[in-house]
Amino acid sequence: MAEEAELIKEIDLSGFGGISEAFVIPEKKGPPGILCLQTAGIFMSSIYPQMIRGMYGEGFKGYLSKVIKSLNITIPSLYPFHYLNKADRDLFCMTMTNWEGIQKWQFGKVNHDKYYCSHQGESLVDYADLNNDGVDELVTIFAPGRLGVFSVESGRLLNECKLPSDNFSLVRIAKTGLDETNWTILAGVTEAAYPPHTYGNPLVLLDNDLNILAEYDIPYGLGHTVLVFDADGDGFEEFLAGYTLLDHNGKIIWAAEGLEKCDSYLEAARKHADCSIIIDPTSKGQWKVAIAGSDRLYLFNNQGIKLWECEAIHSQYVLLGKFDKNSRCDYLFHLQCRQKMELLDIDGRQLWEGKLPANWPGGRPAAVPNDDCFHMGSPASVWHDPLENGNDLIIYNEAGWPYAVNGYGELCVTFRCTESTKEDIRKSIPKNHRPDDFGYGYRCLVLDLDLDSKEEVIIYNRNRAWIYKLT
Repeated sequence: MAEEAELIKEIDLSGFGGISEAFVIPEKKGPPGILCLQTAGIFMSSIYPQMIRGMYGEGFKGYLSKVIKSLNITIPSLYPFHYLNKADRDLFCMTMTNWEGIQKWQFGKVNHDKYYCSHQGESLVDYADLNNDGVDELVTIFAPGRLGVFSVESGRLLNECKLPSDNFSLVRIAKTGLDETNWTILAGVTEAAYPPHTYGNPLVLLDNDLNILAEYDIPYGLGHTVLVFDADGDGFEEFLAGYTLLDHNGKIIWAAEGLEKCDSYLEAARKHADCSIIIDPTSKGQWKVAIAGSDRLYLFNNQGIKLWECEAIHSQYVLLGKFDKNSRCDYLFHLQCRQKMELLDIDGRQLWEGKLPANWPGGRPAAVPNDDCFHMGSPASVWHDPLENGNDLIIYNEAGWPYAVNGYGELCVTFRCTESTKEDIRKSIPKNHRPDDFGYGYRCLVLDLDLDSKEEVIIYNRNRAWIYKLT
């Protein structure tokens, strides 16, 4: 029988305007802060003059959207459903709070329309102590084509620069030198590209003063995933960008086997890297990487040599954890959008296959045509040993209210709904659009809020957050 997590705090976020993303920002002393973000994400760019997210609609518009999607037009010119004007693209507001939702500072103008359009905002923010003052700085894309460095204590804009184009939508920071101010910032394009670039290109590397050091196009583009870690054990961090490993000087070390070259925009879009995770990063350079690569899941070694691959309906997300109730080894939990989930061992052998159910405690809204029309950037999270039995759980938050399962899809922990969650569940969304792009659905953060060495779970939507723990 599943356990029920205790609701320890409910927080009203509506005063922050309807947040699309939340980030955990560590504090030097005490519990971490929570950064609440309002952003259009990739739709900040004018490369999206209009938006196609109506692929689940019916009739002529639904047919037209599918035709346009199949053509994979480089510069979108006819998107039939939701017009994006300049005000939509310029939407940006950051609010830093403590874990109880009390505001510390705010940058930008709050937009109180919960149902604004946003996609892929989960990669827009990173942080590091860039100036060696003992306090982290936030780095984010805060306006179309503008990268900024902000004080984590006050929200003050400390530095900014203009990027080569307005469609950059990902930021990552790596420690790349002996000096305390030797940081390298990667900013990249994750989807639609301006000519002559292909899908997911280019990326730029900048120093901690925001001087551009290099610009690259890489095979198959960034996709939606860049990992930062010490790949060769030299004490400096490297970037694994999509299928390409870049060293701390910005040189390309390798592109993954079989994915070394791609000149086709359509092929790059079809095979882009959606998610990646390092296996055994402390093994003195003998790590492996699992990459959810759209049409298949891959495992590569630390030299980029392919160890195995398996075909997928749409390889969207992969998690690593101790998910097998009969073992203490690490396993992969692979999510293929809403179509299929599976548990794999590190050698690619399948232990379980199934489909995690949608969860609508208040009933599925009439505006949501089916359970499978969600496509979140982060559909699931690892909850480390919450039952104190040595096993990790998967918190699944796509298609309704979240719940936690083991690697075999068995329900282990539920999160009690309140009247406010049920009320939000019944609210409508624009018809024939991806619900998550327009503010519908729930996201999760897993972190140790009270520093007791046991993780809590924050479930949030655009207007409210609920904090749970197992006692």
